[in-house]
Amino acid sequence: MWRWREITPLLLLLLLLITAAEATGKQQEQQEEGITAIKQQQQQQQQQQILLENETESKQTVALFNLEDEQRDLQTDKQQQQQYEQEQQEHEQQQQQQEKEIETKPEEEEERQETVETEEINKPKEEEKQETEEINKPKEEEKQETEEINKTEEEEQQETEETEKINKTKEEKKQETTEEINKTENEEQHETEETTAEKEQEQHETEETTTTEEEEQEEHEINKDRTLMTTTERLAWVQRQLELEGDYYGTDPMNTNIAPRVWNKQPGPYVITSERLREIREQLMYPYFDSDSQGGYGDLERNINSQNSQVNKQLTFLLPFFGFGLNYTWVSLNGYLGFSDAPFTWQQYPLTFPVPQWPQRPDPSFIGPFYSKCNIGALRPGDDDSRRPGVYWRLERDLPSREDQFGVEIRERIKWDVREGMVGTAIFNPKHILIVTWKNVTFAGGAVNTDAKFVTNTFQLVVTTDEIRTYCLYNYDYMKWTTHTEAGGSTDEGQGGTPAYVGFNAGNGTRSYEYTPYSQKLYIRDLAVAGNANGFPGRHIFRIDEKILAGCCRREEELKEYPLTFSPEQGNMMGGTLVNLTGPCFQAGYHLTCQFDTTDVEGHVVDDNIATCIMPRLLVSGYVDFSISINGGPYYWKGKFFVETPLTAPEGVWFRDDNYQQHSPETLDLKWLAGNLTMDWDASVTISLWGYREISILPEIIYVDVLVDGAPNIGSYTIAMADFANRDNWDKVDLEMGFIMINVTVPEPAFGLKESTVVWSRPIPLGFYFRFQWEKMYGSQWPVAMCDRWIENDRNLRNFAYEVERCPCLLKQAVADKGRFLPDFSCDRDGNTECDYHFGAIHCVRTALPNKDGAGQQCCYDRDGYLMMTADKMWGGNPHRAHNLGKTPFDEANKVPSLSHWYHDVVPFYTCCLWQGEQSPGCVNYRFERRASQDCVGYQPPTAATVFGDPHIYTFDDLSYTFNGKGEFVLVRVDSVRHVLDIQGRFEQIDKNYLGEAKGSMLTAVAARDNVSSIVEVRKRPIDAIWRYHLDVIVDGERIYFDRYSQKIQQFRECVVYTPSNILNQSHVIIMFASGAGVEVMENMGYLATRIYLPLSFANITRGLFGNWTFDPTDDFVLPDGTSGPVYETGDFDFVHNQFGMEWVLDDKESPDVGKSLFFHENFRSSNYYYDINFEPEFHYHPDLSPNATTPMQDINQVCGDSYQCYFDYVVTLKRDFAVMTKYYQDQFVNIKGDGLQPVVSCGALPTPPNGRKSTFNFLSGAEVKFDCDPGYVLLGEQRRWCYASGDWNWPEDGEATCVSEAEYLTMTQGITAGTVLAVLLPVLIALLCYASYIRSKGKGETWYTWTVPATTTTGGSGIYGRLMRGKFNNNNNGGGGGQSVPAKTKTTNTTNRPYISRPITTIDDDPDDLLVVSEKPMLLKSDAPSEYKLKSEAPLGRSAKSESERSESGRVYRSRDVCSMPEDDSTTTTTTTMTKHPAISTTTTTALMTGRIRPNDAFSVSEGVTSSSALSSSPSPSSSSGSSSSNISLSDTSSFSYSKGHHHQQHHQQQRHRQEDSDTSNYSYSKGPHQRQQQQRHRQEDSDTSNYSYSKGPHQRQQQQQQQRHRQDSDTTSSYSIYSKGPHPQEDSDTTSNLSYSEGPSRSKRSPPRAPRVSLDVLGCRPMRVPKHFDGEYDTNEPLDDRPVVFPNVLWGVEDEAYHKESDV
Repeated sequence: MWRWREITPLLLLLLLLITAAEATGKQQEQQEEGITAIKQQQQQQQQQQILLENETESKQTVALFNLEDEQRDLQTDKQQQQQYEQEQQEHEQQQQQQEKEIETKPEEEEERQETVETEEINKPKEEEKQETEEINKPKEEEKQETEEINKTEEEEQQETEETEKINKTKEEKKQETTEEINKTENEEQHETEETTAEKEQEQHETEETTTTEEEEQEEHEINKDRTLMTTTERLAWVQRQLELEGDYYGTDPMNTNIAPRVWNKQPGPYVITSERLREIREQLMYPYFDSDSQGGYGDLERNINSQNSQVNKQLTFLLPFFGFGLNYTWVSLNGYLGFSDAPFTWQQYPLTFPVPQWPQRPDPSFIGPFYSKCNIGALRPGDDDSRRPGVYWRLERDLPSREDQFGVEIRERIKWDVREGMVGTAIFNPKHILIVTWKNVTFAGGAVNTDAKFVTNTFQLVVTTDEIRTYCLYNYDYMKWTTHTEAGGSTDEGQGGTPAYVGFNAGNGTRSYEYTPYSQKLYIRDLAVAGNANGFPGRHIFRIDEKILAGCCRREEELKEYPLTFSPEQGNMMGGTLVNLTGPCFQAGYHLTCQFDTTDVEGHVVDDNIATCIMPRLLVSGYVDFSISINGGPYYWKGKFFVETPLTAPEGVWFRDDNYQQHSPETLDLKWLAGNLTMDWDASVTISLWGYREISILPEIIYVDVLVDGAPNIGSYTIAMADFANRDNWDKVDLEMGFIMINVTVPEPAFGLKESTVVWSRPIPLGFYFRFQWEKMYGSQWPVAMCDRWIENDRNLRNFAYEVERCPCLLKQAVADKGRFLPDFSCDRDGNTECDYHFGAIHCVRTALPNKDGAGQQCCYDRDGYLMMTADKMWGGNPHRAHNLGKTPFDEANKVPSLSHWYHDVVPFYTCCLWQGEQSPGCVNYRFERRASQDCVGYQPPTAATVFGDPHIYTFDDLSYTFNGKGEFVLVRVDSVRHVLDIQGRFEQIDKNYLGEAKGSMLTAVAARDNVSSIVEVRKRPIDAIWRYHLDVIVDGERIYFDRYSQKIQQFRECVVYTPSNILNQSHVIIMFASGAGVEVMENMGYLATRIYLPLSFANITRGLFGNWTFDPTDDFVLPDGTSGPVYETGDFDFVHNQFGMEWVLDDKESPDVGKSLFFHENFRSSNYYYDINFEPEFHYHPDLSPNATTPMQDINQVCGDSYQCYFDYVVTLKRDFAVMTKYYQDQFVNIKGDGLQPVVSCGALPTPPNGRKSTFNFLSGAEVKFDCDPGYVLLGEQRRWCYASGDWNWPEDGEATCVSEAEYLTMTQGITAGTVLAVLLPVLIALLCYASYIRSKGKGETWYTWTVPATTTTGGSGIYGRLMRGKFNNNNNGGGGGQSVPAKTKTTNTTNRPYISRPITTIDDDPDDLLVVSEKPMLLKSDAPSEYKLKSEAPLGRSAKSESERSESGRVYRSRDVCSMPEDDSTTTTTTTMTKHPAISTTTTTALMTGRIRPNDAFSVSEGVTSSSALSSSPSPSSSSGSSSSNISLSDTSSFSYSKGHHHQQHHQQQRHRQEDSDTSNYSYSKGPHQRQQQQRHRQEDSDTSNYSYSKGPHQRQQQQQQQRHRQDSDTTSSYSIYSKGPHPQEDSDTTSNLSYSEGPSRSKRSPPRAPRVSLDVLGCRPMRVPKHFDGEYDTNEPLDDRPVVFPNVLWGVEDEAYHKESDV
């Protein structure tokens, strides 16, 4: 055996000599064929080098190609031939050196061969650098090569001569060596013959068992040779491989060791077939290559070894990972893809991430499929994959634009692997992909003398992204070891100890995700057989962009939590959303139950990883629990599902136009996304109609009808409304709102579900469907009937409007009130600007949360920023009976999210306004009564406080100071009977600047809770994580996001969190609580600020760093125990810090004064982690700039100006952006506090007149409003109004502004003109009549007689109560009160003058047979009526001759209103006419005063007693003297009689206005007080009929009627009435005869003695008329009256048998 070892070196030497000889012999032939061979090789090299990814190699190829184009002559060929010969010479020289070493040191040959393998494996860094330098040649080397190529022919000849000499020496040496070899062979031949038989026998035995080992060794030797090959040798090897595999473009790029080319040789883009896609997806591992067409090493990273464990790679695109956006990475040998250059040194195991000691110790960011210390191993015996061990890296960019075969195939492969392997990826399209492969890596610390290098793992990481979503695959090919030796693993097999870490770490002390139960557990060996993503054991899939979501099932035994991965994570409240979920490992036949909130539905198992279920209908909104149960087990796999309201959810069905809003559309054009229902484009769908109503405590969603059955699923359909004209839904006609639903007609069998997925429209009015049935029920005016029905129902409900919040006066106030009002996303200036229901508005706000009854407020503003009112236009905002977000418990009437709001507040707007018109009665009722806008009178803006910068604080009372604490502190604390509020802030030290530590802190997080609300925390993200989301929002320990438009507003327990619709990066968050408190958090450039808003109800109860809100800044520093703190002095930061600020620091343990920390502490941290008692900040008010600072003072002054906060931050941090943001936040707060939160003076709503308009909607102090009317209308009333500083509008002297039509205006002007003329002429005519009467009565006198009328009347049935009905006097006992008989006083009227008769007089005879027909119905008289009568005064003038003493005795005396009846005082008087015939006989009569017009059905009554000073009534009043009686006139509620108390000019003014307004009104009007005036006006409006009464007979009657008609031009009917009473009379038919009563008896009253007549004027200044004593029947004013009473046209007379007196009571 030892001889064989000695011969082996000689044999090798012999082989080398032989090859050298052959090379020398064939040298001449090679020189002849060199030119052509070299050209062919160069052409191949150029074609291959052009396609290399390595930029340096491609540059070399292009340079060589350009040189070939420039030098196409024979000289270039010779130079290339010379270069080739030089390489051969160098190779021969190396061989000669080896031969010399063999000759000189034969004894060391065996040792050298044993160390060859180790030297090859552990290559020094210098050789690797040399190889890389040779590959990546700089331009200077290229120039040198070109210079060497351009050598002269002389040098070539010299070189050839030298080569010939060398060849001769080689031949001589070969001969010598052959001779020596022959000698040794002869000597040893005898020895070998003896052992030949034994060797042959052993050889046959081992050949059968070691055949495979020899093949593997041969391949290994080949691979070893490839590592040692030069570039030319590798190119030759690649050429041979290509010849074996055929043309490159015909090979399979997924199944080759040679990296593919980027350029596509075939014309046009490559198109992959379904069969090809299925073929390439059948492999677990993605392709990786150890060679390329340029002779390189493909994807193999040769710079990675045990001495250099990682290399840096630039991605040149944004890779979202765990909240960070990265464009670089490190590929590490230790089984991870890192994003930070952190050393791998650990002190103890198991590993914990994030690193608890961060930032003192680094916390690396990485994706770790197998995070452990590794070394490069060796090919395992029996390994079919001959690719070299090591780490492979491959990056493919811009996949959507790739057209080459490899680019298209890799794009389609990863796309469908992700879509089918992970839930929620149905629309994912990869943009970039990177593939990292660890092939045959072994554990670190393996023993050299063992087979540890063959104990290897091969696994792969595939990461793909569209730069928004990122997914990764862990592919485990085979796993033989688990632990390196430092973690306790064995040195021979790598088992035991703490296995490798599998998972993800975000780094920088933020978050981590450990892939349990495999990571650092013995279950790690199951990675190669678990997962089953895409059906492959060993494949695991994850989503890793913002948070880590596992897409594979896992073992349940070792899990501490059971998070459920599902998609989508939100759905419409109406249900029908298909939810895919992953969690436990499923099996066929499992019974799956899904629970949404409290509703259970049946699910279906798709495969081992994925199951599905359909979301049911849920009458809730916000986040609910979503959990699953397997085979009836517990619901411990859970997640949070967000339920969207129908108004905020994306429209599943929408309309091409707004026909659905019309009440009579002809067609409906529907559209929907077909892919939301099914991916089967041949499936048919059903379109149905559903309705909603609330007729009981339980709301109802009712199926109405199928609109279309079996429509194609193409995403659009047109429905003709005429097809539903004959429908009869008698039990559903009360449905006014509903939805359109579309579902798959036959559920897809692939999901095994009994129900189909469903898409819904938003709520819509159902007029388009029910209008045919409503027309049959209500006629063509069915919108009016529907509106009236709603108004009636709404009036029966509770009044809610006075309990909602008042609207802010101005838009800037509404925007600044962050505690109570949030944007209405149906009319949002930053988002949806359609404003369909508020035309002309630019922005609307709503109350954030409903009140206790579920109601809410809406306020809309025009482009000028003023509040829009429904009193002006129907488009104004209005209060809502039901809030859009609903009210817990959500499933009751008036509390259902969106649906109750639409039912009570939106649908009536259609029926009352949109379908009737703005001026319709229904819309007026909607605008002014049921949903009237509330003005801003009484609105109180909130107060505000803020913290920003380093940090600087403004309290609620505007006290500013600086507090640089480090820890978690109380900003606001309220603990009272009405409010409980905690708002806390976290302050952390500022990052280091270029000079070192910065002695300052900054706000990094805010947490808040109100009473029993959810805890909401807003946290600043690390600077590297600020790319998509700038702030983390954590509610009750769960992170929430605002990506989708429907999630911009999210409701939680007693609070709402939202981001403005124009904020897409989550950098602005507002928290609103039920108490009206608001928290606003902003982030800019990585710096945080917050503002707190509190309503007035929080005054005097706040504590904390934001002070005590008492409107006095001197008492802001209140300590936690309630005592007064220090008095603040400007610039004394040290005193404020120690004596006040640090008193409000928080701890995890609750304290009664400060509470406990509300922050969500992750990674086993607490509030003490952020607290540093030894931290001492900068205490100087105006610190000096460090002398070592390079920041110029000029820049500081330019940026900060006079802001000491900005200056302080710039000097302390030495960061310009920090100071800029401090100044920005400060200015912003000062502007908000000084403008948007200031109260304003409002005069309240000023309605726009119907059919008119206003010049402005401003109703604030100083506003001037002008009115105008629409065309065809005329403006009446005040045209301008001013709003005073007192909050009042100026008084409208001309009346309220109104708009009347032109026709109505002309009628009014004509009436006014006629009334004006009549008012001017009538006094003149009366004056002339009075003057004529005075002239005629001058010088004439007669004896006057006074009659006293004793009377006993009752206030009830015994009294005379009559109702005039066109010539009828009905004596009914239906008036008055209790009917008691009261003796009336007897009044004696003494007159001094007798009046002349100014008009014809009609007499009445004693005898009933002599009845004079002076009315339409006869009046009966008793036979014993008196025969002689004398007249005291003329009745129409209403004058009385009573003395002042008599007036005082009789109380108030009523006078009839006439031109000559000027009252002497303001008292109301009564005119009483008493007639007496002789002292023995007394007759009680009733006198009815007929002044003005008596309409049909006018009633009057006569009662006894003195009339009180109030309105006339029939109740008795005490008498002033016994034995006398008086008759008082009292009008019923329908009478036109009224008596006025007041001055004559007021009566006259009322009379003129009455004539102007009503042409059907009499010339005489009598009223008393405002009550009677209103009653009189009401009667005038209700009845336009006027009756004229004339009392005459014969030709004089016609004269009287003509005279009366001149005063009653507008009377519709003219009748003559005459009533005469002469004692009791049998009652006759009330329809035909007026019953009069006449009674005789002894008089109880004392008669006044007759007085001598005097000729004088009466108290009113009118001359009395003379009445003759005897009357012969002729109507002559100079003849006397004899034996007959006088009946005047306007007076009903009652007479009494008395010899000496005649007196008329008027």
